[in-house]
Amino acid sequence: MAVTVPETKSRERFLAALHHRQPSGVPIDFGGTAVTGIHATCVAALRDYYGLEKRPVKIHEPFQMLGLVEDDLRTAMGIDVVGVFARKTMFGFPADYWKT
Repeated sequence: MAVTVPETKSRERFLAALHHRQPSGVPIDFGGTAVTGIHATCVAALRDYYGLEKRPVKIHEPFQMLGLVEDDLRTAMGIDVVGVFARKTMFGFPADYWKT
């Protein structure tokens, strides 16, 4: 029988799952990696759905056109995982000088 470990934060929920302990809920990841990424059009639609500020979606992975899930959307969706991305795109270009 699995033991449920009460967590108060996303980090604790994620670590409980990572260490094969029963978390209080399933850790949620949308946009934390290229595998769990969200297409830029979907990020824009989710921002509209949650009533967040309209602004251009930053593309952090150009091959699949994955949009950056920013903090306000992450909070609105209850996402537990935050992505850490390379300083260069998969094509070798620096991931800076964002353009609208």
